Amino acid sequence: MRLKLDSGISRTMISCHTDEIDDYVIEGHRSAADIRRLLAERRFR
Repeated sequence: MRLKLDSGISRTMISCHTDEIDDYVIEGHRSAADIRRLLAERRFR
């Protein structure tokens, strides 16, 4: 729970699944394809 709150996730958006990947905190169910796309798009900015 501390990671969620410290990362700025609103209490109304908190779910049971939280991942910290690189500089991102990802909340909720996300497909591997979504996460790969997020990371790929970030690298080009």
